[in-house]
Amino acid sequence: MNRRSLGRPLWALLFACLVLGFAAPALAGPGMPDPRQMSGMPRPDPQIPAGEVTVRVLLGGFDEPALGAMVELELRSADGRTVELRTVEAGNQGRAHFRELKAFEGGQAIARVTLEGELIRSQQIDLLGSAGTAVMLVKGAAKSGRQEISLPGIVFGYEKNAPGELMVGAFDLGTSKGLGKLPLHLDITTADGQTETRTVETGERGDARFDGLDQLPPGATLQVRAQLDPEGEPYRSMTFPVNPTQGMAVVLARGRMAAAGGSPHDGGGQASGEPQAPRRAKIPPPRVAPELPLGTVQLLVVDREDQPLANQSVTIVKKDFTGTEQRFVLETD
Repeated sequence: MNRRSLGRPLWALLFACLVLGFAAPALAGPGMPDPRQMSGMPRPDPQIPAGEVTVRVLLGGFDEPALGAMVELELRSADGRTVELRTVEAGNQGRAHFRELKAFEGGQAIARVTLEGELIRSQQIDLLGSAGTAVMLVKGAAKSGRQEISLPGIVFGYEKNAPGELMVGAFDLGTSKGLGKLPLHLDITTADGQTETRTVETGERGDARFDGLDQLPPGATLQVRAQLDPEGEPYRSMTFPVNPTQGMAVVLARGRMAAAGGSPHDGGGQASGEPQAPRRAKIPPPRVAPELPLGTVQLLVVDREDQPLANQSVTIVKKDFTGTEQRFVLETD
């Protein structure tokens, strides 16, 4: 795209992180900004090695790091066929560092942590090949715009199921439709290495159920797989144990995951209330970023698929109290 393209309507979106010297007192007040306003918003950071994600967890203000909190990172590869759930303990200043994510470059992640009984999730994190990503998770933050559904392939608790039941949804994210009449396979491995596979077929809306899992021997692990595309490797869920106290659910989906605005727990417009394809969230508003140098404005320009757009002309206009304007023009890398 050339510079003229910015003059006409675009599906491009701007995610701005502002720290302006003349605006800081009005935005932040006499002290530091409220970190709860920034909770869950991922920020590409060139100072973090490409592919890495740093999650800072706070119990309130910046002086209340959640030391020792167990931070989880949901990971999904670019092709959607590989998923993983990693856990790192928060250390210095409440930071948890997730490294060696090269296999997931171009894919997505969601950070989550439970602080004093409150589950806090980030918005979707795009794993860039050009820079790492920083995100904060803060107790007591508003849930507006927050990701409330796990990535495809990540198992989550589903209260509408009884303990020992697993609900599985199969979707095409490109069409936001379920994949009906599709065989779903549940691979079961017991602690002594014995294996078993159970197969069910999805209904018209792409949903299916496995039950009786609470009768499996202790230590058994499960994994769901399905051939969502005619060719290529099957899509697989993470490997997970049976939750003896709560029902479970997982979504397998082909296509790229858009940021979610709905949750499978609220029915999301489907009459049955079953897990469904995620919906895109709103782009977060400008925010104060105390980690940037004073007087700096950092922006990320992305297209309708949330992919970064290079070679885009961006103009920042600074106005002082007299109305004098100063313009800064740069091009995205």
